[in-house]
Amino acid sequence: MKNWLLLGIPLVTIVMVACSSTATPASDAGATQADAAPTTTATTTGTGTGTSPPVDAAVPLPPPATVTLTTGTCTEAVPCGGALEGTWDYSAACVSSSSLAGLTAQLQKACPSATVAATGGSLAGRLTFAGSSVTRKGTLSLKADLGLPGTCTAPAGGNCSLVAASIKGSAPEVTSISCTTATDGCSCKVELTADIDKANTTFTTNGSKLVTSDGDEYEYCVQGQKLTHKLTTSSNATHNEPGDYEATKR
Repeated sequence: MKNWLLLGIPLVTIVMVACSSTATPASDAGATQADAAPTTTATTTGTGTGTSPPVDAAVPLPPPATVTLTTGTCTEAVPCGGALEGTWDYSAACVSSSSLAGLTAQLQKACPSATVAATGGSLAGRLTFAGSSVTRKGTLSLKADLGLPGTCTAPAGGNCSLVAASIKGSAPEVTSISCTTATDGCSCKVELTADIDKANTTFTTNGSKLVTSDGDEYEYCVQGQKLTHKLTTSSNATHNEPGDYEATKR
């Protein structure tokens, strides 16, 4: 599941850019979307597989629907494990305030007193588990409020428009950003968008734990036609995947 929802790296990039901004506006080139895909994979002794009806490959499935990413208070599913075989479309996602604690702490390493709060977003994606591999494709969008204190915006002369231009020009994940002058520094509204494109990754399962070949660990639960999961341990200190995610079996 590495690269499932790479929210940490883009936001850290934003803070580091703001801290090193100069008074020269960055190019406002169109942002490209970065690979930020969750990756699951099953290389277990059958604990991650089940039985699904055959799918006619000649008849492609319709694209997954776009669902709204909610923020604030999330209802966390109890991990229970279960059979993963089949095709799953994301049907819900929630990023709680508490789940952003690790990300906020990481941001503050680059800029003390920086703050981040998720305000919404959307997710459209599909997971297909087949034997010991998984394919995941989709798009994730996250909207957030970013607070940058004066110590981070001073290199840009405290000009919040220059800070916004520098961030957008240096962080391709940023599809839109606007920064206004705050009591101390700049207050920014940011939207990050990432393409999910991960194929044929392997995974193992042990009870309710799913471990990817690159070392990330997730808790998951399959109940009927619903699959829920969340990241519990990351193999990379700069990789954050805050939130709880639900997918529905097709």
